Amino acid sequence: MSDQQVRQIANDQDAALARQLLSHAKVAALAVIDAEGSPFVALTAPAIASNGAPLVLVSSLSTHGKVLAAAGRVSMLFSGVEDPTQPMKTPRLTIQGLAVEAPSSERSSYLSAQPNADLYIDFGDMQLYTIEVEIAHLVVGFGRAVSLSPEQLINKC
Repeated sequence: MSDQQVRQIANDQDAALARQLLSHAKVAALAVIDAEGSPFVALTAPAIASNGAPLVLVSSLSTHGKVLAAAGRVSMLFSGVEDPTQPMKTPRLTIQGLAVEAPSSERSSYLSAQPNADLYIDFGDMQLYTIEVEIAHLVVGFGRAVSLSPEQLINKC
């Protein structure tokens, strides 16, 4: 069975759930391919930019920060509230895209979602990125996955 046969196009209810997972996330996994070609995953504290796109704050000293500065390719995983008895039924959203330096005007957007970041956001090694989403995949529960376009996910958070 191909990926296309399993994954369906998202309906309005799916898109609303995906936007909720994105906008309510306090943490997310951020994945990159490191300089040696190996996958690398980091925990990040996301926020939402004024246009609805994800924002992440990373240190240029970190492995993922170096990759974002050099290549910008990224994938992120946002998870809903887990049912400890059936974790595979937890809704989750994966996005793939390109990290680009966020304008300084997004600093307030980030701090409104992650207020404790005011302790370190102005450190010289910290960089705020906007994720330009290219594709999103929502797993609604065990055995059901849908694809979302950037337009279904962004500018509506």
